Amino acid sequence: MGLPQFENYNWYAFRMKRNNHEGDVVTFTEHWSRRQLLAPLPLDKKTNSFTFLFQSECVKATVNGRELFHEVAPPEGSDISTSPFYLGLGAFGDANSTVIRYRNLQVRKLASK
Repeated sequence: MGLPQFENYNWYAFRMKRNNHEGDVVTFTEHWSRRQLLAPLPLDKKTNSFTFLFQSECVKATVNGRELFHEVAPPEGSDISTSPFYLGLGAFGDANSTVIRYRNLQVRKLASK
């Protein structure tokens, strides 16, 4: 989210990840950097649900009903413009054996606090 472009770092990413290095984790990062909020959390092998709120420069997120981030500031040193601000969904798998489906997706622009 933000203004993702290959040549700049002016964007954030909320990720649910499973890999050999980190295990099962949920992160909120500035672009691809390691400056991140990180929460270890066992992910379901089939279906995971999430809520994510970014409002007034604070992050609030749940995964599978468990609150992981509660009104915390983005990673230290982040300076992301909110104008313009875009949202995208994506997925990555090391092997082409993963199917990603998004269901019941709701995106809303909230009024400022």
